[in-house]
Amino acid sequence: MNTLGYIGSAIVALGSVAWTLTTVAGRFDHAFDSNLNPPAPANDDRALPEARSRRASGLGSAMSMLLRNGVPAVPVRLRAQPPATELPSPDLAACHYYKRCAVCGEPLGQYKAFVLRPTAAVSRICVVPPAHQDCAKFKAACLMGNSDVGVLMVWVTRSYEVVPGADTIQLHIGEAEQVFWYFDNRCATRDEVRESFESELPALYEQAHASGEQAVLELDTMVARASRFFPRHSAAVNVGQLS
Repeated sequence: MNTLGYIGSAIVALGSVAWTLTTVAGRFDHAFDSNLNPPAPANDDRALPEARSRRASGLGSAMSMLLRNGVPAVPVRLRAQPPATELPSPDLAACHYYKRCAVCGEPLGQYKAFVLRPTAAVSRICVVPPAHQDCAKFKAACLMGNSDVGVLMVWVTRSYEVVPGADTIQLHIGEAEQVFWYFDNRCATRDEVRESFESELPALYEQAHASGEQAVLELDTMVARASRFFPRHSAAVNVGQLS
């Protein structure tokens, strides 16, 4: 009887040790995996189920949401797409309704990015459909390479809404989380952004004066608010070439 008791106690003890070791190992593996593979941020390609095959093939490792020497990389989402000349033109209504990127056509995440002229930071009104942040940066680089478009900004926000009562579909973009500025095939300086911004202000003030003093005061506030998103350095060196 004592022998059986000893055997039973030993089995229970061994089982407890095994359970403890398994639990600790599981927690260690989870912590280790979380450090190496943290949760994918919004709009990161890893967050999309359809991106698994790309990760398996190694394409995803070459993609970065950050500028590499000032050059936006070709988004992973576009590498399986036909050439840009064969892509259909984005439709604002369709992109809004289906919540898809205007550049790659895949579902949007928490953040939406818009490629806009500087004064859109004042009105916060646009007719440009939303895109992923990396897709918007790539689009801005393409626009810079194709023509002399002046300063462009990529406005990244969490929200936007359709302007009610407008004759055409217009969007009111939310507060920016980040703003990226480009000019002449490179990242723009504060002076270049301000010069481009101020060159477009007379037309806005002309409209405001026609509406009355209150409209002018409101525009003053909107302009001051928009200037907070300018690059910090007045004459920074070129961060990198876009082409």
